[in-house]
Amino acid sequence: MKTKTGLSQDRQEHLEEMQAEFLKLSTEKYVKGQEEHGGKMWLKPGMLQHLKEELVDAWHYVTTLEMQLKDRQVDDVINWWADSDGCKSLKDK
Repeated sequence: MKTKTGLSQDRQEHLEEMQAEFLKLSTEKYVKGQEEHGGKMWLKPGMLQHLKEELVDAWHYVTTLEMQLKDRQVDDVINWWADSDGCKSLKDK
């Protein structure tokens, strides 16, 4: 059975879980950043450079995770990921 988006029920649930997690994490990160950096980021110059720096950080995180995953067996990765912050819901699946 298709949902209103045309996705199957399991895909729709997956999408909604990802959206909820993104909303939660992005809201927390935004509020923390506003507090740490004085707010009104839309008025601050240098956003392109800040983005470049964030993308470099993201590349390091992804590459490090990839290295970690290569060193683990599939079951170990699932358990490790499920035990990490933000991934608690995977344990219940």
